[in-house]
Amino acid sequence: MPDTLTTNSPIIAAYRAATPGSAAASEKASRLFPSGVTHDSRYIEPYGLYITRARGPRKWDVDGHCYVDYFGGHGALLLGHCHPRVVEAVQRQIERGTHFGASHETEIAWAEWVMRLVPSAERVRFTSSGTEATMMAVRLARAFTGKSKLIRFKHHFHGWHDHMTSGYASHFDGSPTPGVLPGVAGELLLAEQNDPEGLARYSAQCLEHIWRAQEFSGWMVRLLHGAPGSDGESLFQDSLRRSRLASLGTSRSCQDWFAEHYVGV
Repeated sequence: MPDTLTTNSPIIAAYRAATPGSAAASEKASRLFPSGVTHDSRYIEPYGLYITRARGPRKWDVDGHCYVDYFGGHGALLLGHCHPRVVEAVQRQIERGTHFGASHETEIAWAEWVMRLVPSAERVRFTSSGTEATMMAVRLARAFTGKSKLIRFKHHFHGWHDHMTSGYASHFDGSPTPGVLPGVAGELLLAEQNDPEGLARYSAQCLEHIWRAQEFSGWMVRLLHGAPGSDGESLFQDSLRRSRLASLGTSRSCQDWFAEHYVGV
């Protein structure tokens, strides 16, 4: 991005004096990329550093300055830059090919390693990005449950698709960010972090909304048994009462009660 920052800060002045190469590269990039950067996390005022090489825990910019790299490739480089065994493995694979357009044994070995590291994983699906992973996870959850509402925590980043934009850095009221359809944002509920009572109220409100609209799912039909005065009807009335109490601030949600009395957990 172009350097348009106006300030009397001696720190910014020293930064500009030490990094003319990065300033020149940033000026060129401002004519090519939106905001002058290829990733939003690299948007820095007056401009970001341009790096030429890195090794171990350090990297060097176009002006020859060496830095200790605390960014670590967005957290991905646990072994640092250019670890010898990683470099050797990458070079060996490049000689074999990089995109077969077909299945190969390496993906099986990779999946087996993932399942060793995450024992709860029953199956593995590789995706190209975190955004794609959460997008497919939301779609799968909706397909499996038949439900449309999604509860997320504010300030948590889960990618850039439409369901994940509100409440991360802005629009904490749940309103749609520019370009997102109101109907999509309307299916999203934003909960505060570290607030189990608030989360319980959200869950109770969702469940009571379903009851008011008489959108009974199969398990609710089985629960009611269709018989006034039956145990099922009493269970329904009690759970509705508990959901309303939860919406007023009780710590135990109706979902907890259902889990204990109906599902048995």
